[in-house]
Amino acid sequence: MKLYLIRAAAERAGLSTETVRNYCRQGLLTPIRDSAGRRLFTPENIQEIRQIYDSGAVRRPGKELLEPERCRGVRINEAGVGREERPGDGRS
Repeated sequence: MKLYLIRAAAERAGLSTETVRNYCRQGLLTPIRDSAGRRLFTPENIQEIRQIYDSGAVRRPGKELLEPERCRGVRINEAGVGREERPGDGRS
C-alpha cells in the first residue's frame, strides 16, 4: 500500500498542509504514524480529506465569515482588508 507524508497528501487533495493538520487535530482524520511520529496518509485518507473539505462542514480557522447584514458598508482594499465606510469620510 502506498503511503504519503502530509505535504504529498495535501497536494494530492488540493489543500494546504495546515488544513490537513487541522482536520487531524479535530479528530476528523486518523492517519497512521511512523516511528518518528510523522503522519502517513493512505489513498483512502486523501479521499477522506477531499470529502471533509467538499462537505463544508468544517469551520476554517482564520476565515470568519461575516453575516450578510454585517457586510453592508464594508469595503475591501487591495490587500484584502475590510474597513467600514463612514458617511463623509472622503475615502470611498
